[in-house]
Amino acid sequence: MIAISWRYLPFTFLLLVCCTIISCTTSNNRASGLPELYNDNSDHFVVIAHRGASAYAPENTMAAFRIAVDMNAEMIELDVLLSGDGVPVAIHEDQLDRTTDTTGLTSQFTLETLQSVDAGSWFSADFAGEPVPTLDEVLRYCSGKISVNIEIKHEAVTNDVEGGIEEKVINLVKRYGMEHHVII
Repeated sequence: MIAISWRYLPFTFLLLVCCTIISCTTSNNRASGLPELYNDNSDHFVVIAHRGASAYAPENTMAAFRIAVDMNAEMIELDVLLSGDGVPVAIHEDQLDRTTDTTGLTSQFTLETLQSVDAGSWFSADFAGEPVPTLDEVLRYCSGKISVNIEIKHEAVTNDVEGGIEEKVINLVKRYGMEHHVII
């Protein structure tokens, strides 16, 4: 039996997901439920930029997503929470402390306030002033360029199906015609 340390569990899960995607890339993705890639390089691997090109730019920012596209990634992964006024935004943790210059919960701030916080300086002075992007902005940019893996963070999920984050995410995906290019 192979023993896997708990600290490797997220990596192991990601590896299994990637292997599943890889094994299905030669088949009809639409029939398999997997997204179609706008820029499949046909090497039977899928290059997924985790939180965008997060080694090169602050995670879950437009800068990271643009760099991922420039680096020819085939898909970006991003995290989504709701602002205090119910707008889906790309950010990993509900606590803003790690990736912004602000303290508190994402859900405590309006979109206007969230877009005025600095989500880039923690990474590098080169990214000072980088805002927290909305999912709308991200999908508008990605449509026709790169497929997207959207992780809805559990903090944003409620018992309200109508008007909840799931419905909002699906409506945005449909707005940009990306139904066949997104994993949720």
